[in-house]
Amino acid sequence: MSGKKRSFIAVRFSEEMVSALDDLLSRLKKSFGPRAKVKWVKPDNIHLTLQFLGDVDVPVLEEMSAFLKEAFCDIPPFEVRLSGLGAFPTPRKPKVVWVGIKNGVLELKAISEAVFKVTEAFGFERERRPFKPHVTLGRVRDPRKSFGVSEGLEKTGEAEAGSCQIDMVHLVASELTPAGPIYTTLDSFPLGR
Repeated sequence: MSGKKRSFIAVRFSEEMVSALDDLLSRLKKSFGPRAKVKWVKPDNIHLTLQFLGDVDVPVLEEMSAFLKEAFCDIPPFEVRLSGLGAFPTPRKPKVVWVGIKNGVLELKAISEAVFKVTEAFGFERERRPFKPHVTLGRVRDPRKSFGVSEGLEKTGEAEAGSCQIDMVHLVASELTPAGPIYTTLDSFPLGR
């Protein structure tokens, strides 16, 4: 198979966690109000990106998959807890609304490091900023029109989305459509095996 696929490497969450995140999204939408121009992530698309790859030749993705299968053998499955809300770069000038990671940060950093070791060998550059695990919930369409975002974050308060076990890393293709991205898992890599 030839061609290119827009792709990234990520971890995904249990159905229970996705349901809790859907509830959190509903609360945020109410708190932010209709004037906040936020494009919310569809619950089924929620994930934690380890590395965005961009448009990659399919044969390269297939070869990279073989190396990713071995990359996580020494990292056992672990639990993450999603808790706390914030915005990048700041709540007063938001571009991205996120929920934070309370448990599992060190393990996610270890997975991220294993990903970078593989992708660097294929010529992909490591992200320059330090890896700060978070889960994107929405993107502010126009930061100049971010009415209600910082107030909405305060109103929502401390967000708890629960815990779940992470036991896989996924290579995902992203097809951009007018209705939003469509994600397709190309391959999955178990932890600790």
